[in-house]
Amino acid sequence: MQDSDLRGLERAAQEGMSALRKCAARHRLKRSDRSAGLDLLIPQAYGVVGVGRSRRYGTSLGLLRKGAGEVHPFYEGKTRPLTFKETIEAVVSEYEQNGNKVGPLFETWLDTCTGIWYKGGTSKFRIVPVEQELLTLTPKDAKEFLRRKYNDGLPELDAKDDIYNTWLRQDQVVRPDEKDPKKKVYHKGWLAALEGDGTLLEKYVNIVFPEVMRRYRKDTAMAFWLVQNPEEDQLRALCADGINSSGVAVGSRILNGGARFARVRPLYRKGHE
Repeated sequence: MQDSDLRGLERAAQEGMSALRKCAARHRLKRSDRSAGLDLLIPQAYGVVGVGRSRRYGTSLGLLRKGAGEVHPFYEGKTRPLTFKETIEAVVSEYEQNGNKVGPLFETWLDTCTGIWYKGGTSKFRIVPVEQELLTLTPKDAKEFLRRKYNDGLPELDAKDDIYNTWLRQDQVVRPDEKDPKKKVYHKGWLAALEGDGTLLEKYVNIVFPEVMRRYRKDTAMAFWLVQNPEEDQLRALCADGINSSGVAVGSRILNGGARFARVRPLYRKGHE
């Protein structure tokens, strides 16, 4: 297939056409080793892969790829876990589909293909939406994290520039800008993890904090947990933990146990992914 044909398919998969035509375009893209992300305009249902016993990241990744179809995101023709942003989008979508009630995705933790790189001996880190190194992990990979040289080619964050490793008030995640009330100030780590999508962050905040207050009578939630004082450069997978953990972001997850992923299925074809 020519590159021009593939570009046409990519446009077709993104533009406002019927769900069936979108899926047909995504199917051809996947067979052509191209990439496509989460499309919330396709009617979909969600499940969780990796529940039941503790599995390594690579093991749960293998389970996710078994039988996965074109509705679930893929990278260069292979099924991949949702990014951190896509995971939050799916949690919000499921919540809204359930009549503003918590669904299965939000009842557990969900690992993602979003990588978080730490620079050893510093408080600096970087977030990569689709980390290719994570997509190569196999069941044999048994280390807690990947020892990789710090990636200097990405936007950098510093744990000293915001509040990490503790519970946050709602106004510490998002608040009006004192200098310009029409603008918002967002938590730097959360905004980076959501790829700069402040609207999505506000939606998530408006779900998490009322739910946490209703369940636990707490007015704090959404901590952003980081590895503290890493001695060496390292790469981990960013995790979205559920409502039972107050909707936190976890940048200190291990890769050799407990990996779970969100799975996306189409609603309109029963029994087919």
